[in-house]
Amino acid sequence: MEYLDEFKEFVNYCNQNGKYVGWGNPNSKILIVGKESAMEEPDESYNSNASMWDNHVSNDTIMELCHKVEQDVNVAKGWGVNTWSKYQRLKDYIYGSEGFHNRYVDFPTQIFTTEINDTPSLRTAQADKSGISSRKELFQVSSFIQSFPVIILGTVAK
Repeated sequence: MEYLDEFKEFVNYCNQNGKYVGWGNPNSKILIVGKESAMEEPDESYNSNASMWDNHVSNDTIMELCHKVEQDVNVAKGWGVNTWSKYQRLKDYIYGSEGFHNRYVDFPTQIFTTEINDTPSLRTAQADKSGISSRKELFQVSSFIQSFPVIILGTVAK
């Protein structure tokens, strides 16, 4: 995969500063910015997200972007109401896909996602929000983030 210089710069900054990059196709036309990853504690794949992208950029490779969410995986329990299923339905609607495939995830092939708060939390009310201001500033100056013709804020205000 050929990565644009703007994405390489974003990955480099995130890798050097311990920031979350995101998931999906960085060359896509659509960016979805979520509120934060829903997990109690960041797992290894979350913590190593920037270094993983740095490795992919260095080797001109990309991660697997399609997969079936198995029944025993936590995200499958709330399928239909959870974030991934909503992003999948949105992608299917935008691109006129052949209908919704239960727990099949391929939205990252045509969408890139990241988070406005890169500190995961199972509940937004208890989330550490101290880094949101600097994250917003990063998004404002990042030529990668600003390069998307369509940016969707996938957040919920209550």
